[in-house]
Amino acid sequence: ISNPKEPFQVAAIFPKDKNGLLGANEADFIPNKYAFITSEGDSALAMIDISDPTNPFIKNVLYDDGSQFLQGGHHLRIIGNYIYVAGLKNGIGIVKLTE
Repeated sequence: ISNPKEPFQVAAIFPKDKNGLLGANEADFIPNKYAFITSEGDSALAMIDISDPTNPFIKNVLYDDGSQFLQGGHHLRIIGNYIYVAGLKNGIGIVKLTE
């Protein structure tokens, strides 16, 4: 950080414009690689590639498959190879990360 008193935006991504995601709530990160964002409004988990901070892009979106494990997904944490998504309606969904 060259000047912490003068931060500036280098890029932005608007998932609603690209994939129709609504109600993005919380994010967690794999440093220098991915951001994961819950979408309560769409019962989805978005994977954003942040390896190039000036050009982030949506790599994948996991939508609820009807089992409702992502329905109302609000909070998330990455622990090891798993993403834990706490839903407002149906407890906790667990997603395994694979390369």
